[in-house]
Amino acid sequence: MLHLTDLILTPERSTSDPADWYLPQGTRALLAQVAPTSLPVLCIDCYGAAFRRVAAAVHRNSGREELRVVDLRASAGTLPAGLPEGPRAARTTLALDGVEHLDRTGQDVLASQLAVAPYRVLSATDVELEVLRLRWRPDLFALVSTVTVRAPALARRGEQIATLARRRLAALCAELGREVPELTPAAAQALVLHPWDGDLAELDAVLVRTLLASGGAQVDATDLSWRPEPPDATSAVLVEHTAQGAHVPEAAPEPVASAAPAGGQHAEPAIRQPLPIASGPSPTLEALAVELAHQLKNPLVTIKTFVGSIESLCQDPHELGQFRALTDDAVTRMDEILEGLLSFARLGAATLERLDVLPLLRDALRATWRGFSSKQVTLDAPDGTTLVARADREHVRFALGALARHVAETIEPRGALAIAVEPQATLLFSYRESGAITHLRGAANAQDSSLPLALLLVRGALGRVGGDVEIALEGTAVSIRLRLSPP
Repeated sequence: MLHLTDLILTPERSTSDPADWYLPQGTRALLAQVAPTSLPVLCIDCYGAAFRRVAAAVHRNSGREELRVVDLRASAGTLPAGLPEGPRAARTTLALDGVEHLDRTGQDVLASQLAVAPYRVLSATDVELEVLRLRWRPDLFALVSTVTVRAPALARRGEQIATLARRRLAALCAELGREVPELTPAAAQALVLHPWDGDLAELDAVLVRTLLASGGAQVDATDLSWRPEPPDATSAVLVEHTAQGAHVPEAAPEPVASAAPAGGQHAEPAIRQPLPIASGPSPTLEALAVELAHQLKNPLVTIKTFVGSIESLCQDPHELGQFRALTDDAVTRMDEILEGLLSFARLGAATLERLDVLPLLRDALRATWRGFSSKQVTLDAPDGTTLVARADREHVRFALGALARHVAETIEPRGALAIAVEPQATLLFSYRESGAITHLRGAANAQDSSLPLALLLVRGALGRVGGDVEIALEGTAVSIRLRLSPP
């Protein structure tokens, strides 16, 4: 089978080679030029299998011995212990997938490691270059972005996915010895919307399964075989009856969007769409646990690094002081995270009452005034304005306090926070995010797992009193709406 997963950076490859259907010739030429050097390379719109393919190709042509790929998405921005040191580091390619997940502490740890270990650094990000620049230390950003290429993962190719799928269908049909079916517009759109976590290998697998399961002249959205499913006993009986000439009724197509049938069971959608934020109690609890692990791992790595390096640091008082400060910050951060969770757990059952929310909002802003001391905060609520909702006082107090602390931590330096009272018991918070500590990884209708811990807690507290949180992110501009139940 032709493999799209291989990328070979040699100039003699023809434009008919599978890899050239994926990366433009200019991108491959630049990668081929810099591969034998020690120059850092940053890949834009790139992650997962797509980045591993590029990293492997560059590494093969670099003359270095060891390729270490670090998935910062899976590790919540935590660099692993035990990276090569000394002379071995000079023979190592360090490939960092998801550098947008490195917060300032993680960036400091990376800079410290690069100062003593001469890795060849390859990195990938799924955010725009300007967004990454705003979130990163200037010196470290300048280093990792020395050479920048756009090597988009399959899911970032948009409408080009359908074109690529048609070319792959033709190649696969040649191997299978059958006519090339037509890809209907619905099937093309389904392929464009699919998240493609497995990137090109997943595309090939879906198309192969689809071709083997369907012998028609067209491939429609309902024909696409998204999941590997071995034939069951019923399938064997149907095949046997078909061979004897029996009529086999057509199977009902899977629905594109799942509805809840009787009994509360949900059908699996043929096209997977992102779940809305309000995805029920279980995903929220799971997301809380995942995000808690993410939030705690970076401080723990900082402390572990400090303890492991304390002997050598004692020889340099300046570096020792820096690491002490980082360790103190890490312990403080963990204490704040755990205190927030304990406060959430202590809320207890909600008692709904008619409640004016604005005094609680002002209390929350006063409690975090140090975080807003260099910021401009405006509340669009003329004298006499009230925001009356039916809610529990302590739940709303907790949610507003947690949101105020989150905004104070993430708003850009000397930035402005605008708060507006909207109809239907709604508050709108608008500001620009610096990304120095954390950043929103989703927008409206994002999954719970894409939200920072603070916003998960805000959403959980408001959800108990019939409220919700709506978040939109455009570049660094953030809009957060808190919706409460009208009285």
